[in-house]
Amino acid sequence: AERFVANPHGGPDDSGSRMYRTGDLARWNSDGTLDYLGRADTQIKLRGQRIELGEIESALLACPQVSQAAATVHQGTGGAQLVGYITFEHATDGKRDTAHDAEIVGEWQDIYDELYAADDAEGEAPEFGSDFRGWNSSYTGEPIPLAEMEQWRAATVDRIMELHPRRVLEIGAGSGLILSQIAPHCEQYVATDVSSAAVDKLARSLQQLQIPWRDRVEFLARAAHVTDGLPRGHFDTI
Repeated sequence: AERFVANPHGGPDDSGSRMYRTGDLARWNSDGTLDYLGRADTQIKLRGQRIELGEIESALLACPQVSQAAATVHQGTGGAQLVGYITFEHATDGKRDTAHDAEIVGEWQDIYDELYAADDAEGEAPEFGSDFRGWNSSYTGEPIPLAEMEQWRAATVDRIMELHPRRVLEIGAGSGLILSQIAPHCEQYVATDVSSAAVDKLARSLQQLQIPWRDRVEFLARAAHVTDGLPRGHFDTI
């Protein structure tokens, strides 16, 4: 509501009219044209998605060991990349807050277990490899438009395929958005996810649809930091 401000240009008939404060900075020239100068806040647009750098910094600062954080966009040889910088709290003893970590992981596990378990109960789910549910904007809370998500996936797949992956470890396979595009071209694909419901659903989908490359894919239900049993130096793409 704070972004809707009184219209200073309204006439007598426009009493109560409002203008929306977009956060863009511009200069009004004498000839009536506008020069765009940038943003008044830290919002950026990267690969079609609007991102609040301040929200990323707040998430980094939520880590007990972090005292300072900054997020920015870095222009590299591979294009624009979102980069975060942190400063550790000097007083920390270097020990992880395992209870806090477990709580956060558990919350995400509950979210995805509930999502995919509901699919099984209702018998309805998007087509394999096309389930973009759960991808919501951190800025508005609304689902990110499908066209933007498809653009993001296409760009991500292109970057991965440039590496000519043969033995892939995917951490956080979710609904198989990346797996469905990359695995057909690989010798081996190991997909992990913290949600056992997500892993079970992916495995069943490959079997039920008789996907020809299903024998090359292995599914593991585990958190991202768990590497027990994974061969060292084996995967060429993670």
